[in-house]
Amino acid sequence: LGTVFQLQEQWQKALEAYQRSVELNPQFILAYFNQGTVYESQNQIALAIESYQKVIALAPNDAPSWNNLGRLYSEMEQFEEALKCFRSAIQSGIKLPDTYNNLGLVLYKQGQMDEAIHSFQEALKMNSLDAEAHTNLGTVFLDQGQMTQAIKCFKTALDLNPDDLNACSNLATALKEQGQLEESLQYFKQALSKAQSQPLEKQASIHSSLLHCIYAMPQMTEEEKFTSFQAWENAYGFLLAPLKLNYLNSPLKDRKLK
Repeated sequence: LGTVFQLQEQWQKALEAYQRSVELNPQFILAYFNQGTVYESQNQIALAIESYQKVIALAPNDAPSWNNLGRLYSEMEQFEEALKCFRSAIQSGIKLPDTYNNLGLVLYKQGQMDEAIHSFQEALKMNSLDAEAHTNLGTVFLDQGQMTQAIKCFKTALDLNPDDLNACSNLATALKEQGQLEESLQYFKQALSKAQSQPLEKQASIHSSLLHCIYAMPQMTEEEKFTSFQAWENAYGFLLAPLKLNYLNSPLKDRKLK
């Protein structure tokens, strides 16, 4: 019954049904797990963690619970706890692509690039159609300056998911670094189009990268460059207003070029 309510997004009724289930059968692992997923959907993270921990206490090798627990710790930036959870999920003997992908993200955030690459590659061995894992692997290659491999990953990700904004903008960056400015510019334009529903700061960042690409193109005239910059300033210049105001209000001796 709890599952029916959950599918209908009747969250409170679902929680009540799961609670009745575990009261009748305190060993009902699936009820605790589903309870955790509902708490997650309601952003009740502490209760979600508690639910997954109850599953693990009853079933120490429950890989999905270890994975979900690790993901929550990662979102809370408790990376050491997250690593323990993902490694416990892997050691359970049930290998999930999501676990390797999530592990790779934490390793990447901790600067363990070789280990992150290995984790993303393991995820792709199990599911080669995972666009997110291709994007994540490409991002590590991009950070390491391995542009050819990064470009391959991002293009694969976009083949699998044409709406992948990160793959598109990162592909544009990698192409720019390789001097393929015409193709880079096209992907920056695509990324900007995909970012319309994103926060303005994200849009401004992509548009700024697009401007840098334009400025690097020798065939662009000064007038074209100025027009492009003017379009950026008209769209996003107000984001810099607080910085400009602080600068103008500061004593002359404290002013520095930004």
